Amino acid sequence: MNFYVSDRVLIAATDAEPITEGEIFERAQTIFRKAGIPHTRLFSVDSPDYNGFAVGMNIGRGAIMLTTATLQLPSPSVEAILAHEAAHIRKRDVLTNQLARFLFIGLLAGMAYLFFDQLKWLAENFKIAMFLLVYVFAFVFPMYLSFIAQWTEVRADFTGATWLSGGTAQMGQGLTELAAALDRDLEKSMAHRMADGRSSTGRASSLERDSWLWRFLEFQFMAHPPLYWRINSLARSGNWREARRRWLKDRFKESLPS
Repeated sequence: MNFYVSDRVLIAATDAEPITEGEIFERAQTIFRKAGIPHTRLFSVDSPDYNGFAVGMNIGRGAIMLTTATLQLPSPSVEAILAHEAAHIRKRDVLTNQLARFLFIGLLAGMAYLFFDQLKWLAENFKIAMFLLVYVFAFVFPMYLSFIAQWTEVRADFTGATWLSGGTAQMGQGLTELAAALDRDLEKSMAHRMADGRSSTGRASSLERDSWLWRFLEFQFMAHPPLYWRINSLARSGNWREARRRWLKDRFKESLPS
């Protein structure tokens, strides 16, 4: 059911409105044709958050949803975000991430079935060891999902850039504009919450390399690599193959104290 109806459920749940005309629509159609996904639908979601995402497991039923806040960014930046999301649809990344979940859960269930007697004995005689084993799996699962998701995100940056007139420079500028907008919103939110009116979040900008703890959390547990890294990678790597090698190295190097 999730495979079949997830896109329609999400569109209905967010009250998404189809975009069928205007400059953004025309730019989107150009990108979709270059990507080989001409039947992809485009929707607007009324939200003050900056976000865009691809839905649909199959190319023929794919859709891209952009929030109204995102649509207010400069047109080249919106175009870059569209290209990134179009790459997710072209590469079937929504399907890939779902299959990754099913694979992990299936392997876990298979191991539990094959080693049921041993696990039962461990639970009865070494409760702490059993607790630690369960805890390890609970810790590994989000790291595994993060690895798969970040692989698709970096690939989408470079794949999408090939469909932009400005290439990786335009994709990098789009992410820079997005990072600046996210930081402005975060500062405003924190300023409202601080009793003394201070607006500092205590964190570095999204465009800056943060403390090793934040880097560790973002690289190992989040679906997206840090924005500072993605933007630097677009400037330093010529293609997806180079970026992939850099990401595989930096995913661990950047997670270490330095």
